[in-house]
Amino acid sequence: MKLDPKRNLRTVVLVTISLFIISYIFYEARFVIYGPELVIFSPKDNLQVTSSVLDISGTAKNISMLSVNGRTIMITPDNLFTDKLLLLPGYNRIEIKAQNKFNQEKIEILNIVLNQTEDTSTTTTDFNR
Repeated sequence: MKLDPKRNLRTVVLVTISLFIISYIFYEARFVIYGPELVIFSPKDNLQVTSSVLDISGTAKNISMLSVNGRTIMITPDNLFTDKLLLLPGYNRIEIKAQNKFNQEKIEILNIVLNQTEDTSTTTTDFNR
């Protein structure tokens, strides 16, 4: 059996290029495999607040749409987002949903309780004058 150096070199080069191409395909497919990424910086879940205005911030990667309680919000080129919500007194459920172009979704649910103190000063107006 005679070894041909040119043929062996060609086989090694083809195998190396094939492995590189397959590795690159799997590397690029990770966005499809893992789906959208959603990280909420603030607020934390199960938080009790006293202010009726709540700031929401975080990052969203590999998405085509981001919504807070069904309302679409924009993200920056750095994949950051911020939004303000007006809370009702008591229990508030906030749904943050990220969706990619393949309709894969990532949903984060935040439970926030607004504890407002009662205002003791009341104004009475007599409309019967």
